[in-house]
Amino acid sequence: MALSACGSKPSRVLEAMTPVAEPAKPVLPCKEGAVLVQGGELNGKGIESLCVDKLEVTVEQFNECVAAEGCARASTEVELEGLQLRETAFLSSYCNTQRTGRQRHPINCVSLLQAESYCRFREARLPSEEEWEWAARGREEGRAFPWGAEPPSTKRGNLCGAECSTAFAQGGVRRSPAYDEDDGFPGTAEVGNFALGASRDGVLDLAGNVAEWTSTKAEFDGNIVRGGSFSQSESESVRSDARATFTATARTPSVGLRCVAPVARPVK
Repeated sequence: MALSACGSKPSRVLEAMTPVAEPAKPVLPCKEGAVLVQGGELNGKGIESLCVDKLEVTVEQFNECVAAEGCARASTEVELEGLQLRETAFLSSYCNTQRTGRQRHPINCVSLLQAESYCRFREARLPSEEEWEWAARGREEGRAFPWGAEPPSTKRGNLCGAECSTAFAQGGVRRSPAYDEDDGFPGTAEVGNFALGASRDGVLDLAGNVAEWTSTKAEFDGNIVRGGSFSQSESESVRSDARATFTATARTPSVGLRCVAPVARPVK
């Protein structure tokens, strides 16, 4: 009996020392800073589920790519056909890359190639215009604007308000305001500043601030950009289905970018 009693202790000790396996960590579908947008169908085209940047790419983020020699430095001067010298000089003041206090503003004055290079640096890519619109319209909800049916306001996005119209007039450029109120930003705003403008999936600044390059080629020349910018005078220009075209070499303060990436799959 004594031997039996003594012999029972080691088994309890071994049991106590046996490590307990930790539960497997869930595989997140998207990296930090991106949100999952479920796929579907738009205009007869299938849209895969994607990880979409929640915010527009900032000056700070883009310059990290420049420092790593993955991107060419953004321009400090506008490069756009058809502008007079005075207009070019004035609009160039809105290029963010070397402006004090604009690290959290969207990068702008970048060409299509520079935008592609940045997304590649992030192991991502530019969205097609269909993918961009799918995210902006709330997928199958088909929203007129990312936030819904209500027209733009100073709380939902950075368009050309009273402040922009006044600033442009001082630079000799005529610009009618999209709304009479002052949204506080004659140029770009820090990314993510308009929470009420969020899309169904929580993506911000899809309407206003800067328009965004897509990978979709235009019918004749250049590429499609989506989303409108701080200089838009008409609400229609920032609708989820609105589109504009810029030549691939254009560098303008009204165009920046955001990236998309495939959804992560758990390893089996």
